Amino acid sequence: MNLARHSVWRVLWYIVCSIIALLFLAPILWSFLTSFKVPSEANATPPQLVPSRLSGENYGALLGYGEGMLRYFGNSLIVATLTVIGIVILSTLLRERQKVGGLAIE
Repeated sequence: MNLARHSVWRVLWYIVCSIIALLFLAPILWSFLTSFKVPSEANATPPQLVPSRLSGENYGALLGYGEGMLRYFGNSLIVATLTVIGIVILSTLLRERQKVGGLAIE
């Protein structure tokens, strides 16, 4: 009896977690689908979940925005890479200092 009760609660728990996950993922799905709509369809009232035709013109406009999103993405990639390299070097130096006895941190 106790095992059956435990199984029922586990199933209910998974159902509740699944519903919460869907609530969190719904806006992401909505944004993704809206990115493929033409502007008139994206601004339509009442809104439609699925676009009537898929359009990539929004992404084309995004790539041409300013200096281009590829340039912005490249800059972010460079900054992230240099940050990771710096953290790895500093962490390695700190660990070597701990081994020599400079700090008593474990």
